[in-house]
Amino acid sequence: MALYEKNWRKTTMKKSQSFFATILLLVSLAFPVQVRAEEFVHLSFDNILKTLVRFGTLDLRYNQVIDLYGRVMVCDLYQEYHHDDFQWQRIRGVLRKSIKKEVGLFPTAYKYDTEMQLGKYDFENEIYLFSSGTIQYNVNVFNIETNVRDYCGKGAGLKLPSSFSLVLDQPVRVLGLPMTKKEGEVFLKRMEKEDNLDRIVYARFNINIIFVEPFLKKTIRTEEEARLDYQKGKAQENIFVERKIKLDGHLDSIEYYEDKARTKMIYKYTP
Repeated sequence: MALYEKNWRKTTMKKSQSFFATILLLVSLAFPVQVRAEEFVHLSFDNILKTLVRFGTLDLRYNQVIDLYGRVMVCDLYQEYHHDDFQWQRIRGVLRKSIKKEVGLFPTAYKYDTEMQLGKYDFENEIYLFSSGTIQYNVNVFNIETNVRDYCGKGAGLKLPSSFSLVLDQPVRVLGLPMTKKEGEVFLKRMEKEDNLDRIVYARFNINIIFVEPFLKKTIRTEEEARLDYQKGKAQENIFVERKIKLDGHLDSIEYYEDKARTKMIYKYTP
């Protein structure tokens, strides 16, 4: 009997070690080699989720936040283990530790890409004006739609909107692209040669996030509140954040390019 118990413990320990080794490996894949936090990254849902964690808007003390992070960042783990209360609780612990270790590298700077259209050349001021439909003068609010993946798993939990408001501390005041008459004429011919008859240029706004408005205080429940609800027979439901999440930012620069791949810069504006 003692020998059986000893072998059982060894087998259990090996399985446990194997489980945690697998979990650590899979979780590490959710934290690839990070760029520096101040480098500008694309406005993806995954990146914004990390920014919300970095600014403390999503509080890691709440299991709902860890579950949300798991559903977005380590979907395979979530699907395989979330049904097992004990295994998933262990994974929550691993995720918390990994997030706390890497949070200093989570993004705080973004590049927002959009298209602009040039109108007529202003000979007096030597500037290629933006068209009336795309001019961005005294504008400081950008509404961002991210391509959020479906949340994996069918369980209930916290869900965020896929749309965000990016609000600059100072409005953008750019009438067009400064260039001499000769530069403007050469540029026009180049656009015509590239069959760019609509005179489209490609802008990239480089923005540093300085604040994220809190939005979960009255939405999310603590574990104690969830336990009391369960005792009262209330089932856990999806927790939706209905309104847009507001990100406050400071404009670092705007880069304007000839090509969609943004390799041929025309002009860089710095406020």
